[in-house]
Amino acid sequence: MRPAAPEAFAIGGVPWVTISLLLAAVCILFAAAGWRSGVALPSLLLYGAKATPLILDRGETWRLFAANLLHKDPLHLAFNAFALWNVGGALERAVRPADYLALLIFTALGTTLVSAIGADSISLGASGMAFGVFGASATFGWRRGVRGTLRSYFGLRIVP
Repeated sequence: MRPAAPEAFAIGGVPWVTISLLLAAVCILFAAAGWRSGVALPSLLLYGAKATPLILDRGETWRLFAANLLHKDPLHLAFNAFALWNVGGALERAVRPADYLALLIFTALGTTLVSAIGADSISLGASGMAFGVFGASATFGWRRGVRGTLRSYFGLRIVP
């Protein structure tokens, strides 16, 4: 019996979830910092940075997600946006938007919760979501046997 051919898929369309996520992060950065180049510590805490005592002791669980949208400065946001746009945008267009949104939510909550349990330091940024998208894209491409030009977005080729 011959192995089944890899399932064909397309990455056409507009990645609306990714665009919405990045626009929200830009709006939060602007709200927290205004036209300044970086966000001060009091503003970071006000806008939702991960602070373990605030989450675990005060019950401010909303920080588990908010910390992923908040960034220290435009360069920090740009690095996370680059990964989310290039890899996440392609993944969003290859899978159902609801599945992609669930991936973002669960990686945001999971990585921030593990960080809160494992470290008392203040943290923020979408790096956890970016790594979740990288892992999901690698798994998606590997399991589907993606070949050709799409290998740069999916499969083990993106791991390095």
